[in-house]
Amino acid sequence: MSVPIESRLHRILRPLRMFKVLGEWSQLQQLVETPSPLDENERLLGIYENHRDSVDQAVVFTDVGMYLREEGGWFGLRYDDVVKAGFGNSGKVETSEITLLLRSGLRKSVPIRGGTGRFRDGCQVLRFLDRSAEDRSGIPLKR
Repeated sequence: MSVPIESRLHRILRPLRMFKVLGEWSQLQQLVETPSPLDENERLLGIYENHRDSVDQAVVFTDVGMYLREEGGWFGLRYDDVVKAGFGNSGKVETSEITLLLRSGLRKSVPIRGGTGRFRDGCQVLRFLDRSAEDRSGIPLKR
């Protein structure tokens, strides 16, 4: 059974302290000062703020992909372009970044700094990516 991406996001990411549900770019003051990278048919779903009240290293989630804030700009990727996701060489408890392998062969690190001990937020973001990939294709992401 396929679950809509919006539902997956709300079930898995909404409870995270550093995640904010958004419907419009202008809902968050720190985003207003930054041009939106979203396509006109793309719907904003939320933002993970690695640094409270700052877009520095923020991760924006939409209905079709994610945008990572990097040194003055946004790097966009579609959920469908992710073929593998994991924590790289470090253990789950120690990590604060998820490593994504994209269809193009590019490896991208996604900073997810929140959570403590065994309950790192990165585990939940990884779970969201895995479940949404399975919803779209019937196959979970490779680890």
